[in-house]
Amino acid sequence: MHPKKIGRFSNIKIQFIMRASGAGSRLRWKSHPSLQQTRSGKSHFLFLLVVAFFFVTGGMYIFAVNERAVYGYDIRGIEKELAKLKKENAQLRLQEAAGRSLSRVEAGSMQLRMEKAVPQGELVIGRLGPVAFR
Repeated sequence: MHPKKIGRFSNIKIQFIMRASGAGSRLRWKSHPSLQQTRSGKSHFLFLLVVAFFFVTGGMYIFAVNERAVYGYDIRGIEKELAKLKKENAQLRLQEAAGRSLSRVEAGSMQLRMEKAVPQGELVIGRLGPVAFR
């Protein structure tokens, strides 16, 4: 029987094949791809290689983007921590300056009931030599 071209499947040839079996015969369809659809092993391998290349490059791209997003998130957290530490450092400097101020020292001495020393002159007892005595 001759192959027929059917409607939209014009590039696929379909033919009837009679198959004899023990109890009777039945009809079945068998399709054969045309020459345009067949691929040689080399071009099929090349196609699979190109598809695999795109999958690998796509995976690497997704991995790189994800890694950069994680780094960005980490950097953002470090920047927030840095801003918090700078603010805390400024507050500590203010506390230090307040603690060193003369009025604060005078207020502390009054609270401890200290009295101011009255200078009566300078008295030098003597200088020690270069070797310390025991």
